[in-house]
Amino acid sequence: MWRALLNILHTANNLYRRKILDSPYCPRCHIAKEDVLHALLRCKMTRKVWELSNVAEILDKNSFTDFYSASLYLHSSLPKEKFEGFVALAWSVWRARNLTLFTKEGMDISSTLIRADRVSQAYKDAQETCIKSIGAPVLSTEER
Repeated sequence: MWRALLNILHTANNLYRRKILDSPYCPRCHIAKEDVLHALLRCKMTRKVWELSNVAEILDKNSFTDFYSASLYLHSSLPKEKFEGFVALAWSVWRARNLTLFTKEGMDISSTLIRADRVSQAYKDAQETCIKSIGAPVLSTEER
């Protein structure tokens, strides 16, 4: 997420600017320049995943210019747990994008969603373990 927010993911556009690739266009859809916003949220290949998420409507109603502004808006408008889900899904989309490019397999929407749920749950479990290890009371989801 840190790399995405700073716009330093190895997208086609970033690699093109560094003279590593010959084209800045998305290697999956070939329609737009592949910046972080396009790679994670706007590409027609990833839109299918986001349409099944709880933030698709928010993403569709707003015309964000970059991933940072989209993330900032979602951070301020979503409950903490849903924003954590957004982060997990964005990571899962990036991973699926890389698998698609480097293994030439199609993007599997259900595996992407399942992986995001697992990442999100692992994060919650780690948070609870950390809280227990320092002796703080663990709050239920309703109490948070």
